[in-house]
Amino acid sequence: MSSAQRSSTCPKTGIFREVCREWLVIEDGALAHQLQDQEIAAHYGHNRERNRIVRGDVSQARSEQEDELKQALALQQFQQELRLQQEREDEEAARLLAEELEREEELQRQKRVIQDEKLAQKLQTALVLKPTENSHSTEKVSRFNKVEPISSSVKMLDMNQPMSEEESREWQERCDAEMARKLQQEEEEESKFRRDVTDLSRKLAIEAKDLELARILQEKEKARLRKAKEKARLKAQQALQAQQALQAHTQQPLQTQPSQQTANCEEDFNRHANSFLPTGTQNIAACIDPTWARRYQNPETRSDVVPRTQIPITDLDFPAPVQPIVSGHRRTPCGTRSESPATETPNVDQSRNKSRKGCSHQ
Repeated sequence: MSSAQRSSTCPKTGIFREVCREWLVIEDGALAHQLQDQEIAAHYGHNRERNRIVRGDVSQARSEQEDELKQALALQQFQQELRLQQEREDEEAARLLAEELEREEELQRQKRVIQDEKLAQKLQTALVLKPTENSHSTEKVSRFNKVEPISSSVKMLDMNQPMSEEESREWQERCDAEMARKLQQEEEEESKFRRDVTDLSRKLAIEAKDLELARILQEKEKARLRKAKEKARLKAQQALQAQQALQAHTQQPLQTQPSQQTANCEEDFNRHANSFLPTGTQNIAACIDPTWARRYQNPETRSDVVPRTQIPITDLDFPAPVQPIVSGHRRTPCGTRSESPATETPNVDQSRNKSRKGCSHQ
């Protein structure tokens, strides 16, 4: 009875471990929630800080931009004021310069007016000249190519008496003569300058032609020298080649020509053929080739030819003669080689022809 009550009041076996495991799960969930809350708070805090910094930067950038715009406007206004001030100063300087020029022009005009008045007074007082003085002045004018400067005649004017009509006409003629003299002098100077320019251009043209002619002659001379050098070089080269050929001819033996090889073949064959010919029989090669006897009789003239090895003639070199086909006759069978001289001569001719063909192919 007591054991049953104790078992009912005590926890079941294994419940403690299960409770510990559940508690650990709860603690892990609480820790995870705490870490998540911290991460969210840090993220939101970072965003708030960044937004705060951005707002501060935007306001600061706006203020800086406004300050730069104000400075640019102030600088532009200052430059505009300087430009306007410079323009005003330039206008003032131009006005002063124009006024000064006007004053100078006015002074010059007044001086010209005064000079004209004085000249008019002098012309009016020139009427009191005497006839003797007029004739004297006329002779003086004719003495100096009928031209007298105006200054010399002005000295003769009398300031108290006016000029007559004749004297004024004479005065006008003198002025015209002076002007004509000046114009003629200027024309002579201009014509002289033109002549000098023409002479200079002619000289320059002549010098250019001379230079071109000298260049052409120099080119021709250079070409002639090149041709002479080339000709001398060719002559020297030909002489050197001839000398080398002469040395090679004297140092090395002469090479046998193809015609000489053919002649040597014929000569060797004829020597062997004559050994088989009977005594008293005429050589057919001598009858066919007129030069064969001369070559055979003078073998010492070919001392420079390289001696050849004599090959002995056998029966194979002289086969049985082939009888020609004659109409109306029957061919006889080829028998043994005849020992008579009559049958030996065609064999020699045939072997000679065969040897000659062989030599020509060599």
